[in-house]
Amino acid sequence: MSHYVVDRNCHPYVFYKSGFPYTVPKYSYHHGLLESYIDTKLEKEENFYPKYKDVFRINKSDFNSYKDSIITMKKANKILNNPFMKPIVKSMVKKNPLSAINAIRYKKDKEIPSNLDVLNLNHNEWNNFMDNSSMGTSSFLDLLTKAKEELNDAIILLENYARGSINKEEIIKFTNNIDHDGCIIGKEMKYFKSIFD
Repeated sequence: MSHYVVDRNCHPYVFYKSGFPYTVPKYSYHHGLLESYIDTKLEKEENFYPKYKDVFRINKSDFNSYKDSIITMKKANKILNNPFMKPIVKSMVKKNPLSAINAIRYKKDKEIPSNLDVLNLNHNEWNNFMDNSSMGTSSFLDLLTKAKEELNDAIILLENYARGSINKEEIIKFTNNIDHDGCIIGKEMKYFKSIFD
């Protein structure tokens, strides 16, 4: 549930700023690269990840699951960047330089280009990828805060559903016909303004 809630709130920003369709290698690469940049900024500059447990007030098993995913991502980055794997990864990247694997192997110690405000901390306006209407000036941190609030609501809903005090229609109502990409089911993503172009 936490994955869905974070994605539905943050993917509209990521897709608008990186482009789509995801099946086009260039946009798949930009999507992965932007998410890597965002992770780096959150980890290094915003010191976000160490405070995750406090921000989301999650239980110990959820926190351990989160911690395991961070450890796995760090291991994947080590593997993709280690000297033994370099020739293999280099060959894969040479065949497809805009691959997602090239984006996620981004070294976290490299500088993110200074002209890229990947967290939108300057609060520049960005638009809806379905109809090009304004989404306002929310930063990525604002979107995470909104996701946190929705996650709290979702947990209460799921607990009530497990107790039998509500029916599944209440959960469906919560989703509001929005998929994990933040797209209304049946609508198309049409508009973007990639920060990489």
